[in-house]
Amino acid sequence: MLAGLPGLSGMVRTLAGVLRAPACFGGDTMKKFLLLGLLCLQVVAQTPVTPVVGPTTPVVTPASVATPQEVPVAKPAQPQLPWFGVTSAEKVRVRSGPGDVHAILRELPKQTPLRALTREGDWMSVEVPGGLAVFVATSLGGKNYVSEAQTGEGVVLVDDLMIRAEPNATSPFLGKLNTSDRIVIIDRKGEFARVLAPASVKAWVYAAYVTHVADQAAAETDFVAAHRKAEESLLKTGEESRALVAREAERRRLAADADKAFTTFEDEARKPMDRRDISAVRKALEGTRDLTPTGSPQRDRAEQLLGTVDSWDKARTEIAAAKVRVEEALRMKAAADQKYARDLAALRKAREEEEARNRLGGANKPFIETGHLRANIPVVGGVIDNETPWALWQADLRRLLLFSTRYDLSEYNGRLVGVVAGDGPSADGGRAVRRIAVTKIEILN
Repeated sequence: MLAGLPGLSGMVRTLAGVLRAPACFGGDTMKKFLLLGLLCLQVVAQTPVTPVVGPTTPVVTPASVATPQEVPVAKPAQPQLPWFGVTSAEKVRVRSGPGDVHAILRELPKQTPLRALTREGDWMSVEVPGGLAVFVATSLGGKNYVSEAQTGEGVVLVDDLMIRAEPNATSPFLGKLNTSDRIVIIDRKGEFARVLAPASVKAWVYAAYVTHVADQAAAETDFVAAHRKAEESLLKTGEESRALVAREAERRRLAADADKAFTTFEDEARKPMDRRDISAVRKALEGTRDLTPTGSPQRDRAEQLLGTVDSWDKARTEIAAAKVRVEEALRMKAAADQKYARDLAALRKAREEEEARNRLGGANKPFIETGHLRANIPVVGGVIDNETPWALWQADLRRLLLFSTRYDLSEYNGRLVGVVAGDGPSADGGRAVRRIAVTKIEILN
């Protein structure tokens, strides 16, 4: 070490020689010499020493070899909160605050789904499946702090009601409730009630025990399912909350029945009026109205839709009555059309006969009778009349029974004719209509 300080090494050797020969100096002289030596040593030690640099051999670096450089390694980006994850260890303690000094609220097994909310140092606030069970005082000294509207459902009656981790007044408080806040009561322990913690109570876990899940959509689905299952399991542990669970299950059943009734209504409403199953719709809606509580949205809607169904029933009754009236009117019209056709045919025949008589001079013309020549009804007076197969008709009235040895009367069938001459009695053989042997006949149309 002293090789680089030649002056200092010589001085040290001189002092060493003095110490080996003390008899050469008096006592005071020795002390002064030693002090002077120590002072010199201090000065020399504080003097900068220029190192001796000897000849060096230069290091040649080939041009093809690059000098290595330090490349900074990028840290993985942390996902932005909030996100869904799972616990990565067994018996992960959930505490009431970010630190080991806070109360333990529960423990979570490995792979428990949870939702990470915020971070504070090494601790992370999370939402755990099923929530937390905490305690509140329900009464003290005869004064009630909580009113239970229904079994398992409470309403806070005071402000600043402390939420605690244990059912005693010395347990650390986790938050507070105020007047009109609603709580779910699991069970009771003395003057305290075990309740579901409100959202204001934070759950904290050590952040190193929480792992982010890459598939956030699947993680959220897992968390929701786990939360529903864990909350139901927690509520089933208490006598009062079990009644609440039963009411909630009944409420869900009634809600499902109401949705089914409303769907039935909508399906039938899309059908024509005469094809709607009104009785089925009415039965479903009446069940919803009668079983759901007064004032519930399902009951109000069911009553409204029942009014619509009543209007359907009334409209369908009116439509059925209108159909009957239409069918009766159609029958009456058909009968009237038939009568009109018969009357019109008779009128036309009468008019043709009248016009024929007018063309031939009317009553002054020498016609015994005019009319349409058609076949005679073969039965006359209860006997078959084969001798006079023809008759002269005016509309539906037979005027004469005709036969002829001069004419083939079948050639005049359906024609409007006038009998000019004929022989025969006015009545003959019990016949009610005059019978004539035609000797002369004229076609009038």
